[in-house]
Amino acid sequence: MARASFRVSAPGSLMLLGEHAVLHGRRSLCGAVDKRMEVKLTPQKSGTLHIISALGSYESSLRDLAPSRRFSFIIHAVGKQRDRLPGGLRLDVKSGFSSTVGLGSSAAVTVATTAALMEWAGQSYSREDIFREARGTIRAVQGLGSGADAAASVFGGVLVYRMDPLEIRRLTCCPPLTLVYSGYKEPTVKVVQLLEQRRNNDPEYFERLFDAIDQSVPQAAGAVEAQDWPALGKILNGNQEFMSQMELSTPDLDRIIEILRSRPNIFGAKISGSGLGDCAVGIGEIRLRGIEYEQIDVKLSPRGVEID
Repeated sequence: MARASFRVSAPGSLMLLGEHAVLHGRRSLCGAVDKRMEVKLTPQKSGTLHIISALGSYESSLRDLAPSRRFSFIIHAVGKQRDRLPGGLRLDVKSGFSSTVGLGSSAAVTVATTAALMEWAGQSYSREDIFREARGTIRAVQGLGSGADAAASVFGGVLVYRMDPLEIRRLTCCPPLTLVYSGYKEPTVKVVQLLEQRRNNDPEYFERLFDAIDQSVPQAAGAVEAQDWPALGKILNGNQEFMSQMELSTPDLDRIIEILRSRPNIFGAKISGSGLGDCAVGIGEIRLRGIEYEQIDVKLSPRGVEID
């Protein structure tokens, strides 16, 4: 008997190292967080796709899906699976975190939706299949994407990730962290395009930076496995210098990093994300008081995508 409905959840994610280098074949360090995106799929007798979320609602014929920027990742994921689906469907989307903060909300909803569709269609699939399908959707919608955030949402935990050749290595533990939001965020695609313009003007300089970032990732992975947080913090400090050299920091991010590094329980800090806004992450847990920035209550988590 077919199930009346089922839920799939996927975690948000954040980058620790390699935000831009990963787009050029280098390794990165990313992780799943304990804030999750949930998609409830309910089959419908009508041949329509109906989406309900805090962002609004959407309804369209499955045969001819109407575009919507607000739900572009979900619509594209459904479109890719459309011929395998038993019929129409309703998707109720609930998020445990804000899409304005760089915690991989687009990747999380894409992973959760993709897994829900595969499950409903009765496909035989693996986590690797969910990842590849979700990464394809993200790239199709954004025009770019390393897939690191999708990998973190699928597999959970902290990952050494490389886009090409593909490498996904899950580490055995999660470091403690403190995340602080600058109050604003530039779209990732816009920041990537800006950096690419700079890279085209001096490709050798950026290749050296990307190589240095790449070489720091296995060192950071070793520090995570050894739970050597001072060593990991030192590596983050070094990578923040690389982000500054790429002109991706801002006065607010510099100030947040200064605050984090001044605290005795924080071992190092850097930008988390593409830069020119968004968050800074510190290695170590602390409750910051009396600062002008928002601390995001989040931890790294071993949980990846889950189907209930």
